[in-house]
Amino acid sequence: MVTSKAERDERRTKALALRRAGAQYADIAKVLGVSTGTAWKDVTSALRETMTEEATALRTLQGQRLDALLRGLYPQAIAGDTKAALAAVRIMERQSRLFGLDAPAALTMSVEYRDAYEAEFARIAARLGAEPR
Repeated sequence: MVTSKAERDERRTKALALRRAGAQYADIAKVLGVSTGTAWKDVTSALRETMTEEATALRTLQGQRLDALLRGLYPQAIAGDTKAALAAVRIMERQSRLFGLDAPAALTMSVEYRDAYEAEFARIAARLGAEPR
């Protein structure tokens, strides 16, 4: 049975409501006419989506709070108030972390074990009587 995204979303919402009310997955499955596995998937998907939406809303609220604090400090920081400038920088650093604006740290990797790997491979191949490539 193929269901539309809207129907699936509605089923997931119902599954989550039933689970929050204390229903077991088997009971949810019976009510919704799906397998127990599908009931479990529906509940976990709905929870994941709800948590993502709530986290996004909280991130937005936190950003608005930081913006308000920065607006209050900015004129003093620009006027030369060192404490206000330091506080403003800390707020901007927090905003950067909150919204993922900082560039990721660059990592360099090197392959140092290739010779050792090839030697070990040849040793094992010899024990097995095979020709190494």
